[in-house]
Amino acid sequence: MRILAIHQNFPGQYKHLLGHLGTSGKHEIIGVGQHRRVDIPGVKTILYKPSRVIRPDAHHYLKTTENAVLNGQAVLRVCMDLRNKGFRPDVILGHAGWGETLYLKDVYPDVPLIGYFEFFYRAVGADVGFDPEYPASLDDKLRIRTWNMPHLLALDGADFGQTLTTWQRNQVPQRYHDMIHVIHRPDAWSSARVRHR
Repeated sequence: MRILAIHQNFPGQYKHLLGHLGTSGKHEIIGVGQHRRVDIPGVKTILYKPSRVIRPDAHHYLKTTENAVLNGQAVLRVCMDLRNKGFRPDVILGHAGWGETLYLKDVYPDVPLIGYFEFFYRAVGADVGFDPEYPASLDDKLRIRTWNMPHLLALDGADFGQTLTTWQRNQVPQRYHDMIHVIHRPDAWSSARVRHR
């Protein structure tokens, strides 16, 4: 099987899965990331770089979206190069949080795309607006709502989705719940705590 895995901080949540599949010797795996090459046996890593940084004078609601578009364009260029060299994956795994999955269907329209949907922003009840001592202003609420533009485009482009917890899935608009599967790894939290001590 040919697998394309995309994560800004590659390998991110795909580390153990790709490590297992890579060492089997049965798969051709290409990982795409932005920051550093990671050696995983059986996985070829490609780095992407956005064409520019976001503009300092960009509207503060749109900085996240502009960044996502720049990341999506950079990954698009990597994937077009792969396609031109004859690489056609059987499946694409991609974290939807930073825009990398936005344009994958423009390169590989018939390849199943499994998006990792880690967080959908909410102005109330998630990471903002839960503490009465620090209420969210109207400007905060509008900015946070706008931050979801790349996430909504990623949801529209994905064939399937995954997330770690039911709570995370429930932050996503309900119309997408059927496509997002909760795949909980109990060891994910314990290993994360060990790394951050």
